[in-house]
Amino acid sequence: MKKEILAFVVALVAFPTVCFSQTSPDGTKIAAPTNNTLTDASGTVWGFAGSDPGYPLDYYVTMNGHMVQAQGLPPGLFWSLSELLILNNGQVYGCDDFYQTGPYQWNGATFKEIPSLPCGGTPSITVNGAGGGTTVTAGESMSVAVANGPGNPTDWMGVCNAGVPISSTQCDGAGYSWDYLNCTQRAATAGVTSATCSLSAPNVAGHYYAGFFSNNTYNVLASAPFQVTVQSQTSPSITVNGTSGGTTVTAGSTMTVAVANGPGNSTDWMAICNEGTPSNANCNGVGYAWAFLNCVQGPASPPLTAASCVLGVPQKNGDYQAVFLANGGYSVLASAPFTVTGGSAAPPSVQSVSTQFIAPGSTSCSWTIPQAIAAGNTVVGFFHTTDINDETTQAPTSVADDAGNTYTMSSALHWLPWNEYVGMWYLTNVRGNPRTFTFSGFQLPPYCNLGLTEYSGVSNIETAGPTLSSSATPSLSITPTASSWIWAFAAPFRAGINSLQNSGYGVLIDNINTDDMAVWGSLAQVPAGSLTLRWNAPFGPPGGCAQLGFPGGCPTAMMAAALH
Repeated sequence: MKKEILAFVVALVAFPTVCFSQTSPDGTKIAAPTNNTLTDASGTVWGFAGSDPGYPLDYYVTMNGHMVQAQGLPPGLFWSLSELLILNNGQVYGCDDFYQTGPYQWNGATFKEIPSLPCGGTPSITVNGAGGGTTVTAGESMSVAVANGPGNPTDWMGVCNAGVPISSTQCDGAGYSWDYLNCTQRAATAGVTSATCSLSAPNVAGHYYAGFFSNNTYNVLASAPFQVTVQSQTSPSITVNGTSGGTTVTAGSTMTVAVANGPGNSTDWMAICNEGTPSNANCNGVGYAWAFLNCVQGPASPPLTAASCVLGVPQKNGDYQAVFLANGGYSVLASAPFTVTGGSAAPPSVQSVSTQFIAPGSTSCSWTIPQAIAAGNTVVGFFHTTDINDETTQAPTSVADDAGNTYTMSSALHWLPWNEYVGMWYLTNVRGNPRTFTFSGFQLPPYCNLGLTEYSGVSNIETAGPTLSSSATPSLSITPTASSWIWAFAAPFRAGINSLQNSGYGVLIDNINTDDMAVWGSLAQVPAGSLTLRWNAPFGPPGGCAQLGFPGGCPTAMMAAALH
């Protein structure tokens, strides 16, 4: 779920959807829909309205290109709420500059506004100025423009496969480029109806389309087909010290990484990553070396298709990969595995996974992870919960798995100023091989953001937090009684994945872009004794979030575990 934590979610009454195709002076009366069609007294068809059985439709009146639905209005009524509406002889006049929720009642009369598209246009989308049929190069940055949208903060644009049913797996879930209309992947606090953003073309030749979607759904407002071609028949490639796979390098040394036949974007880049799917949490977010094709960490100008750069080798023994990535993202053009020897042992974390979802119609969250927990291992995780509308603070009261294990839970911390809770759950010496975890005890259908890290070779866990700090440099102390691996969670609002100030830590879970929180893990054991973890949180102090509507600041929630 694309979730913008800034926005307090307001429960809206279900309104008919109306789009005008005509222009009228304020106060023009339009009859209630007949067969879902709106007509005026002359018989002119104005548009379409869906039915709303909860509110029988008396009539509509136009106001500055929007509609007002009025019910049971005796003549001569007057009403004002941030705008002026005068109801006289069954007519409505006034200013209609923004949407309101409703219905509202006064002196027995009921009326409400109906969100609708402005008169004079239907939703549209173009790719590089064309409404369809344009051709772009694989990995190219495309200018995607939308207009005449409904104005929801979570309306969005994205690239999708063509010729298949619309779904997450065919669009953003397939790794294709997308943005909200503020040209970021964080919902805006206020909606806009038009925008122009840069989206990346897929790296595989074929037929696609750019879609304009409403309100965090896959309901298509408009679409523009386009075709992707490749510049060369030669595939992108990458080598480590001259070989495309299987070489061995020494921990802490350097190696030569060469790439060729790239798409030629200024932000194509090379990186060292853990095995598995490249991501911030597996590559540069862990502290591994990376560079754009000009061999520095700034975009190449002019863009390059080939390069040879010297990158640092990780300090820990293990299997890694060098990857060639497109256009500043994690779309893999080519990869080359290699092995590091001569360094220290890798941390004992087996897997770190997370999820975010809502559970409508339920009072629990059930989460199945990709890989079962090994018997005898230790699990430590976090929960971040609210109701599905982000209006009611609630937290789980118990966590159990499908192998019969029950997990210890910390207290639930209210992450002010939002209606959300965070907390920790953990268990040593897990029995069986559980994959499904059930978080129970919610009063309302929940939103659940959950994460866990599995450790091997540890049998004791000591915890600190959760706690809240209104500081620009929040900190949390933990005192392990033995040499330990450290698991550290923090939610430093808009501080970024590099906000942890302690050295020697890598990213285990990166939810910074979705829910402003992450989990870090120590890359080596820390000695027994007091340890203070410090973060950077510029929005944390009182007044730090005033410009976002939160004068009390956006404090940082923190918690940690020491495992040995």
